[in-house]
Formats: sequence, C-alpha cells, structure tokens
Amino acid sequence: MKKIFFVFLLSISSFLYAGDVQSIGGQTKTYVGKWIIENGTYTVKVSPKDDKRKNLLAFPFNTKRYAGKKVFFECEVRGEKISKPTSSWNGVKFMLVIKNADGSADYPSASKIPIGSFDWKKARFSVYIPKDAKYASIEIGLQQSSGTAVFRNIKYQVFEQKKIDLPENFKAQYSDRVKNMPALRGFMCNTKPYRPNDFVDMKAWGAKLIRYQMGRSFAKIVQDTSIEDYDKWLDEQIATLKIALDDAQKLGLLIVVDMHTPPGGREADREFRMFHDEKYAKYFVKAWQKIATAVKGHKAIWCYNLINEPWQKRPAKFDYLTLQYEAAKAIRKIDPHTPITIESNDASAESSFAYLQPLPLKDIIYQFHMYTPGEYTHQSVFDNTNAKKGIFLKYPDEKKTLYSKKGLEKKMKPVIDFQKKYGVRIYVGEFSTVRYAPGGAQYLQDLTDIFNKYNWDWTYHAFRESHFWDVEFCDEYKSRKKSEVDTERKKVLLDALKN
Repeated sequence: MKKIFFVFLLSISSFLYAGDVQSIGGQTKTYVGKWIIENGTYTVKVSPKDDKRKNLLAFPFNTKRYAGKKVFFECEVRGEKISKPTSSWNGVKFMLVIKNADGSADYPSASKIPIGSFDWKKARFSVYIPKDAKYASIEIGLQQSSGTAVFRNIKYQVFEQKKIDLPENFKAQYSDRVKNMPALRGFMCNTKPYRPNDFVDMKAWGAKLIRYQMGRSFAKIVQDTSIEDYDKWLDEQIATLKIALDDAQKLGLLIVVDMHTPPGGREADREFRMFHDEKYAKYFVKAWQKIATAVKGHKAIWCYNLINEPWQKRPAKFDYLTLQYEAAKAIRKIDPHTPITIESNDASAESSFAYLQPLPLKDIIYQFHMYTPGEYTHQSVFDNTNAKKGIFLKYPDEKKTLYSKKGLEKKMKPVIDFQKKYGVRIYVGEFSTVRYAPGGAQYLQDLTDIFNKYNWDWTYHAFRESHFWDVEFCDEYKSRKKSEVDTERKKVLLDALKN
C-alpha cells in the first residue's frame, strides 16, 4: 500500500505568550507521528494506515491564563490533494478542544477550509474560555481525510471589545409600556414571500409576537456586496413590512422588525463584512434610519431587531456591539419610543452573554438564540451521514450532563446572570430542534419551562419555513409530509403559548 505523508509546519507567532511557546515541545501530544525541529519550525510527518484516523497534533492551551476571556485564533493553511472527508465537519482541522468542569466538551474550530489543492488561506475562529474550564488543547491536522496539509503562523490573542461607558452600578431603564408588558411569545415568520394567512394561523395558535424576517437568499448573503442593490431591496422590504404591520394590528399581534440580512452580507466563514468595511458600517446605520422613518409610531411594532446572529470572529474596526449601539442612537433621534433589541455575539449564543456589555439607552431588550447542544438540534441538517445509517442523538441522555433540563439551564447561566446584574428584559429570538430528533418534544418543553421561569419573551424558529423545524411535519426522518394529527412538538408549543 502506498504511503501518504501528512506534513504540518508550525511557525509560532509573536502573538503567543512566551510561556506557551516553551510548553509546546515538551508537552505536546500527538495521535500519530512525532515532532521534528527543522530550521526553527516545528514539523511532524505522519504515515497513517488509512484516512479514518485522527491524524492530529495537539498542544496544551493555558485555560487559567485566559479564563473568562474571549480569544481569537488564526493560522495559515495550505493543502495538497486533500480528500473529501466522510463527515462535512472533518477534513482539515484547526480547532480548540475544551474540557468543561461538568464533563462535557466543546470543539470550536475554523470553518470553510477547502478540500483538494489550494494555496495559503487564513483559517480563524474565536471562542470564550469558560472560567471553570478544566483543560484545553489546540489541535491541527487531518481527520477522515488524506493528502498533505501545511500550517504556519499559528497565533492567538485576547479578543478585546471596545468599552462602553456606563454609570456606576448601572441598571437598565424601561418605560412603563415595556416594564408592564407581560412576556410575549410566538413565532419567527418566513416572509419570502409574505403570506398574510400565516398571521391568522399563528394568532389562532395563541401567538402574540411575530419575529418578522427581512432576509435575502443565502447566495445574496454571501456574495452580494452592492449597496445600491441592497438599498433597492430594502425599499421593497419596507413596502411589504407596512402591509404586514397593518395586518398584524388588525389581529392584535406585535411585530419584531428583524434585519435578517446585513448590508455587505457575510464572508465565507459567516463574519459580517460591515464589521471591517466602513462603507457597509455607515450604510447599516443609514438603513435603520430609513426603516425607523418609514414605520415609526405604528402600533403593531414591538421592537427593532438590529442584527440577526452577529458573528464577529476577529478584532474589528466596527465591532458587533458598537455598531448596534451607533444604529440604536440614530434610531432614537427619529423614534424615541420603540424598544430596540440587540443580539449577542457568536450568532447570538447564550455563552456570549458572559462578555456582553449593556447599552446606556432606555428600552433596550437583549436577545439570544438557543440551539444548544447544536449537535442534537441540527443533527443531519448539513451532513446526513448518520441519518442514513439510522443513527440519531436523543434527548434527554443521562450519560450527557448537557442533555437535560438542568444542563440546559446551567448553559444559560451567563444570560441569567446578565439579567440579574443589570435588570434587563431578555428575548429568545430563536430556538428549535429538527423534527426527527428523538425527544424533540421534551427538549422544547424543557426550554419553554426555563424561558417562562425567568419571564423571557420568545419566538419559536420557525413557522412554516422549512420541514426541518416545522412542528406540523411528521417526526420520521424520511417523511416530508405534514402530520394528519398534531405532533407532540406542536402540542408543547400550543400549550406553552396558551399558558
């Protein structure tokens, strides 16, 4: 059998602290191969028996030094004849493996690293290091894949967020309308195209709140960088929004106006271009001025949702929170009364509330999205290898701490602590699990119980948008038909909305 060599070249950058560099040579563990020092770089050559093994290098990351901090990781990687891995999340790996105090593990990693042959490309990701993390290691290499991968300029640094000036012992301020409004519950609504009858049905189900998406196709999100084209699209969206607001008012529904697609779209790794390009950042503020001017004072508006799932992975000139702050201040000059909801970083992850800062403005509602554990909620959405084999993760699972109501509530502790510290109103803009996940109804039940315990607003993702999340569709993986009777997942939502 012909041997295939894997070569990893590590050039340790000045961003690494001296102590970490000194620890690599002596303490690094490898699944295969061994370290060789060549011309001042660390190199390893690996001859795997096949491409199914974890052909990775791992060296320790100092969790104590970075505990409670957001850390940005970056490297350059080059590939030669990288084969397609069995699972889409494998292939070329650049990741941090974090072992948590509760026995669970997290695997944040760089995404969108190509297969085949490619020249040097930057791979990057960022992650908040839990204060109680027990151990972590940086791992690079190939998994379920063959070929040659070369790494260089591996570096990491603390992710410094711009500080927002707050009064001492700051507490959020709310108008009587926001303060006295009971928790609102409902659905995220697909508006491509806008279907007014969906509003009627959501109302009949017991919904009070609709998160109204103004979103473009995925191709536009990734590729479109034309401000002129975006501006034309936004005018069309505002015209439809006005109709939807009138329909909602007749039904007694409240609307969250959600800018689901940002100006400039996203880069391939999902980072927003407007965080790094001034023309898009400026237009983002202008876009919200246009929206607020067009619909201010409408009785059906509950709040303006400034960004959907911001994902800032690296230091930015216009960071995710500062840019929302600038848009919020601009809106307040036009519409001083409508609440504004801002979203946390890392695609609105609950964990990012650990470093989120509140804004010193009145009637600001803080939003996160709950899809934890993602391996359960999104199983076989992007890669159906396991589903084809009949392998599905179940909930609850006594062998996994996170797969329980107690585990989920603990995972949301950063949000709970943020709410208590600043006295803020919390909104869960999205939560869901795929329809065929075993125990999906119980998962939704446990989540809504927790949300209701802390009096959070929430909107389920999503109403008649995709068979993956639609509670009207059958639970069987291979079936893409609506159930003739109410599914258990639908029953949970109906009961939660009624109560």
